[in-house]
Amino acid sequence: MSRKVIFHLSVSVLTLAVAFILNWFIFGESSPASEYFLWHVGVPNAWGGMNLIPGMISAVADKNIHGGNEFVFYAAFIIQWMLVGLVFSFVLLLFRMKREKPTTILG
Repeated sequence: MSRKVIFHLSVSVLTLAVAFILNWFIFGESSPASEYFLWHVGVPNAWGGMNLIPGMISAVADKNIHGGNEFVFYAAFIIQWMLVGLVFSFVLLLFRMKREKPTTILG
């Protein structure tokens, strides 16, 4: 594999890991902040809005609008955050481009 493919894959996997940790921290029952987010719902509502597409896909797959299939939700969650990480890795590569001549104040 080339270095760029490894870079894209590693950034995508790192983004997915951060998304899973945030999901557990916000919604997990064993999370140290579970009591806090029970009464302060701004962050959980924002995170739920960011994960609206996996939630809708799981509800359609389970044919139940009030709850969805958990496996389908996490499969769509993984796909969504891997794609977000892939886009983020391309943005990072734009900032890593090397210049031929160093920039100076005079031009």
